Amino acid sequence: MPISLRVFSIDKLSLSLYNFLIFRIIKLKIMKKVILPMIAIIVSFNVLAGSGGPDTFGYTWVDSNDPNGPTYSWIDITPFGKKIFGLGDDNVVGPFSVANNFLYYWYTLSEFYVGSNGYVSFGNINIASPFPSIPDSLDGKHNFVAGMMCDLNFTGSGNPGECFYVNLGDSLIVSWIDVPFWDQAAGYTGANSFQIIFRAQDRSITINYKDQTGLTQNNDITVGIENVSGNIGLQHSKDTYPISGYSIKYEYPANPSLLVTDGSANWNGNKRNGAIFLPYPSDSISLTTNIANLGNQDISPFTVTGFVRNSSGNIVVNSSINTLDTMTPGQDTTITFPNGFTSPAAGTYSYVTEVSGIANDASASNDSTIQEIISVDTSFANISLSYTDNMNESEISWAGGSGGIGVYFEPPYYPSKIVNTTFLISNNLSNSTFYAKIYDDDGFNGSPGTLLDSVFVDAGQINIGVKTTVQTANPVTVYNGGFYVMWDMNGPDIALAYDMTPPFSFRCYEVFNNIWAEYRDIESTDFFITAGIEKAIIDDIGVPQAGSPANGSTITAPVPVACWIKNYGQAAASNFMINYQMEGSTVVSESYAGTAIQPGDSAYFTFATQLAVNTDTTGNLCIWSEMLNDFDNSNDTTCITVTIDAPNVSVNELEAGNWKLEVFPNPSDGKFELRILNNEFKNGKVTVYNVLGEKIFQSALNNNQSTIDLKSHPKGTYILHLLVGDKAHIRKIITL
Repeated sequence: MPISLRVFSIDKLSLSLYNFLIFRIIKLKIMKKVILPMIAIIVSFNVLAGSGGPDTFGYTWVDSNDPNGPTYSWIDITPFGKKIFGLGDDNVVGPFSVANNFLYYWYTLSEFYVGSNGYVSFGNINIASPFPSIPDSLDGKHNFVAGMMCDLNFTGSGNPGECFYVNLGDSLIVSWIDVPFWDQAAGYTGANSFQIIFRAQDRSITINYKDQTGLTQNNDITVGIENVSGNIGLQHSKDTYPISGYSIKYEYPANPSLLVTDGSANWNGNKRNGAIFLPYPSDSISLTTNIANLGNQDISPFTVTGFVRNSSGNIVVNSSINTLDTMTPGQDTTITFPNGFTSPAAGTYSYVTEVSGIANDASASNDSTIQEIISVDTSFANISLSYTDNMNESEISWAGGSGGIGVYFEPPYYPSKIVNTTFLISNNLSNSTFYAKIYDDDGFNGSPGTLLDSVFVDAGQINIGVKTTVQTANPVTVYNGGFYVMWDMNGPDIALAYDMTPPFSFRCYEVFNNIWAEYRDIESTDFFITAGIEKAIIDDIGVPQAGSPANGSTITAPVPVACWIKNYGQAAASNFMINYQMEGSTVVSESYAGTAIQPGDSAYFTFATQLAVNTDTTGNLCIWSEMLNDFDNSNDTTCITVTIDAPNVSVNELEAGNWKLEVFPNPSDGKFELRILNNEFKNGKVTVYNVLGEKIFQSALNNNQSTIDLKSHPKGTYILHLLVGDKAHIRKIITL
């Protein structure tokens, strides 16, 4: 899906970044808000014999029109292949396993991702319009095979597009079936069926084109392969439509002779290189980095330098490590620098890692990496979380007036209460509206999950050129992890501002039809979306100690279960659950609804349901609290060891001193006769419990014979408890 962008200023950029951005801007200018009628000549693959290459590594391609090329042969995997779900407009899904490790360039692939826009990648990268030429070492999107990389769309009512994959023999096959192009007016148009086949035996890559109809914006189509660093690749064609019944085969070099030495700084802090918010003042944080050998040659020990710069460019931390061991091809390692980072003041910092001292390093573009660190003064009651430098340098507006931008935040403290969000709207030519939404990160692998808040913002509430603040409609408190803030367009010609000055957060997403994807230019963009937070009151209830039964005790009859409850939080607490479970038995849950427990105080709680005595066992009796948004789960539970000595129930007659107890018939239909054979008996009490320890029957005994009627209770096993003076007698009885 195309976007409309405008670039305002680059006067703050360094010369090297300026050159990079000029390259990007030239590419972005071809993107149109409105698609013009296509009256240009449409170019299709040459029907004459074709071949190309080699690239620097030695890959060549040959097509089905060449006498030495492949014969077009479509493999239908739809009856038995695995359907790939979750593809939409401009997104990527995966990873999936490669059953037969496939040698691509000089490295082996074990997993892959599928892009909705017609490519297979070997990392989680989202490639969207405008599509790059191959190779391109500057765009941050490498390591892929572009079968028909163009603006395809799986969304929209009635869209026939599907995608399947299968590991079949020595081959991996990925097929796009009847996938249309994105279209601004209709949503989608045309249909394209093509597949990519990776054969492990000869290391070849074949692309089959079964059917192709329709046109895409600007005829923007790329076909080709690109390596992990982006400095080597072989493009088959650009801005050209494939013909039906056509094949291209990429052939692995017979004797690859390219020697590649390539050390890389992969990421800082976390695998996404994602920005972090650091509380100020705070303790020192460790500076970690991951480095890798992306070449096919061993790399002798080299130097890894890490330093942190403030927003003025001054270095506040500098540390380096000399690697001790040789790194083999494909190896990566995570290291921690000797010096940590303690923020000297609130502000934005750049944590940079550089590798150096590698002879004949093939790619300088991956020798360094940057993580953004934002130190926020947490002494203030309210703070704003933002990745931008407050300079509006460009804007984005999705064509068609639907779509959105999301930004991920991890707050500097917990619990954090989100009180507002802000958006810098730079244009609103059609007086459109939008929704401000907040999502939990409880989706798959930390993706957007539960919608926590949604606020409609009318055109009259929007401030053009300055920040529009939106108060949350519902209280949103974050106890761990993070959250996503989304700007959701609700009409055309409304534009959100963004910043192009490094460092960048790598926390931005594009959203269309509720499908989230990493923003296409995530390596050079941060959006003017801010979250306002404040410290939330902590709710924290726990069970520090059991009260009954005693730890290590032996139980022969149902006994009460009790515990101490402590309020570790900052607010009075009541109306929460307390539970216990004897190892191997069912959970007993009851509500504490007594007097509210004040912060720091404790209360003694006794369960109404006693601990049942059913089967001989020794195990843990655990008691725990359960409270919504409980801050610290580590103090919720206490456990003791208890031995249960169940009564012997194989006989129906029990002798005790000079008298006998009889219960008959047992089993019965629910009615039992109890008889005490002793003329001196005066009185007693009989109680019956179910297997959960709940009292279901109780009666006083004033003579030596009584009837127990359990017909109104479910069939099963019960425990009869007879108390005579200071002696207790227990019997298991069964109703059938």
